[in-house]
Amino acid sequence: MNHLQVRLPQEFQCLGSARDFAEDIHEIFSAVPLLQALDMNETALLCNFMVCYSAPRGTELLTEGGKGDFMIFLLTGTAEMVLTDDYGSRHRVALLGPGVPAGHMSMITGRPRSSSCVAMDPVDVVVLSRQAFNDILVTLPRLGNKLMLVMLHGLSERLQVAHQQLVYDMPPATSPMPLR
Repeated sequence: MNHLQVRLPQEFQCLGSARDFAEDIHEIFSAVPLLQALDMNETALLCNFMVCYSAPRGTELLTEGGKGDFMIFLLTGTAEMVLTDDYGSRHRVALLGPGVPAGHMSMITGRPRSSSCVAMDPVDVVVLSRQAFNDILVTLPRLGNKLMLVMLHGLSERLQVAHQQLVYDMPPATSPMPLR
C-alpha cells in the first residue's frame, strides 16, 4: 500500500489527488490561524501527500476506538467530535469547520481513536495517512515541523477545553467529595 492509500468507510467518495485542489485548499487553510503559516508552495507540497474525499451527512469520518492510521482536514461543511459514555450515549465535545484537523492525536500516538467525528453536513475532506506524514517528516523537514506545530497547537487547545470542563464540572473544593 502506498502512502496515499488508507482504508476509509464506504460512504467516502474519492475526488482525487489533493494536488488538483491545491489552490482551493490553500485558500481554506489561509483562513485558519493555525494553518496560515503555510504558504502556497508549502500547501502545494503537502497536497502531493494527500487525497480528497467527499462524504454525506451522518458519515462517521473517524471512529472512536478505531485505528489511527490517518488524519483529516475538513474542507467544507461541519462535523462534530463525539465521545460515547459507558451507557452508549454520545456527547459532543467539539464542533469542526473548514480547515480544522481531526484524528491527528491517534495518528501520532498509534493508539485507538479517543472520539468519533461525524459529518453534520455533506463534507469534503483531505486525508493525510500516517505513512505520508512520516514521509514528509523525512523528506521535507521544514514542512513536517510546521505540521507538527499545527497538531501540537490543536492538542493543546483540546487539553485546555478538557481542563476547563473538568474544573467547572467538579464540586467546589469546600464541599465534601461524594464517595463512590
